[in-house]
Amino acid sequence: LGVAYKKYPAMELRGVVRFLVAKLRPEAGGQGAELIVLKELLSRMGGSTPPEGLDAEQVEGRCGGDALRSETVAYGLKSRTNRRAVQTLRGVLLEGGRFLELCGLICGLRGRVLYRPVR
Repeated sequence: LGVAYKKYPAMELRGVVRFLVAKLRPEAGGQGAELIVLKELLSRMGGSTPPEGLDAEQVEGRCGGDALRSETVAYGLKSRTNRRAVQTLRGVLLEGGRFLELCGLICGLRGRVLYRPVR
């Protein structure tokens, strides 16, 4: 899904984000699988992937420019970001306070997942 939106940023994204927000609400009973779709959208469209398991040289390499970062983290694989896709994603998340609502819902989901009674 994230790859398609990155390649075609003019596609309708508002509906997908509204659906994710609606599914994460407590009354909808979101189980957290929606977070996988959200992570995919953010990482593919936004071009931001969380660094995991970096050694000291890679952390030091992250302090440099784009070329050094791509060499130390991605081992030469360059991930190009689509500027229009980033702007579209940013616009959809920031309109109408949807980003803050999404952050609050994610925090609430964490509490529901951690403290859900075992059946």
